[in-house]
Amino acid sequence: MGRCALLGLLFGVSACGRSSLLDVADNPQRDASSDEVAPPSDASLPLEAGVDANVGSPCPGQSDGVVTLADIEPSFSPAIENQAIAAADGYVYWVANGAGLGTTMGAVFRVPRCGGPVTILADNQIDPVTVAVSGGYVYWTTTGDHNTGTAIGTLMREPVTGGRLTLLAMGPAVFSYYFTVDSGYVYSTAFVDTFGAWRMPLSGGPMQDITPNNQWIFHTIVVDEARAYMTAPGTEVNYLVSVPIGGGDADVLLMNKIPFPGLLAEDERYLYFPTTDNTLERLNKDGSNPLTLASDILPSALAVDGQSAYVSLNEGDSSDGIYSIPAAGGVMTILSNKGGVALAVDDYYAYWLDSQSHVYRARK
Repeated sequence: MGRCALLGLLFGVSACGRSSLLDVADNPQRDASSDEVAPPSDASLPLEAGVDANVGSPCPGQSDGVVTLADIEPSFSPAIENQAIAAADGYVYWVANGAGLGTTMGAVFRVPRCGGPVTILADNQIDPVTVAVSGGYVYWTTTGDHNTGTAIGTLMREPVTGGRLTLLAMGPAVFSYYFTVDSGYVYSTAFVDTFGAWRMPLSGGPMQDITPNNQWIFHTIVVDEARAYMTAPGTEVNYLVSVPIGGGDADVLLMNKIPFPGLLAEDERYLYFPTTDNTLERLNKDGSNPLTLASDILPSALAVDGQSAYVSLNEGDSSDGIYSIPAAGGVMTILSNKGGVALAVDDYYAYWLDSQSHVYRARK
């Protein structure tokens, strides 16, 4: 069966005409604008109780309840950890991995936050696992092994509107589920020569180890203007640390409270993370003044916006859903009884992705 036919069978969409990693150099200017999928028929309708959007909504006339933005249901079950979502400038981006059926079935998608056709920005990606948006580009990493043990991953970049795919890095250093971007660099906790974290200019260039004196196996990484913050989760000994953004020794902010997979989020003042005590906590960036925001929860995804923390509970029981929790502490508010494996927020909505690549939206 040919590639186009197989990807069409998997995703139920037309998949011909896009570039793979192998043919980027031969076809650098491919046009992704035609790679579209019809929006779900209920893209502007609530799936749960909701009220009409208020004045000032970015999507006038649409519901503030739960809305399906994409329902590209593949015929496989993607690995939960091999999905990620991001939101920026009125669009939602996500990656999905075709686990178990060949090695080039992963894809990168985008859809307008108000609903509309889904654009496949890139297909034939080998196990894409993370996604981020910065400066008019979408970035993603691939693990490159498809469970074969050949850990040769990539860091890719493409304009958010589609266009030329750029390979920024390739090799064991990008075999990572965890990375982030700011205005100038991409940061990852992948294995290089030693354990630690590294950064690389968004325009491409040499990688710089920003934790040269530490051997911890970091997972999630977030950054602000001055420092990078990372979790090193574990069953017994584990850490939350920070390092100068340009590299240096790590300051240990917290020990022995970080469970796998080490979720972490930050805003201008605080760090947010689940704990081994099944709580969601907030911490000053210098490690002081911890505050428990919620108890008896173990989120599968976490996002923040400076006013609230947002979590997805995805345990397969009646507590499943998307919740908001005030950053100052207070009552959890349910936004949806549909949980997810990845979560993102913008100035108006929360967005989440389930394990079958369905994308939802709800008013924060």
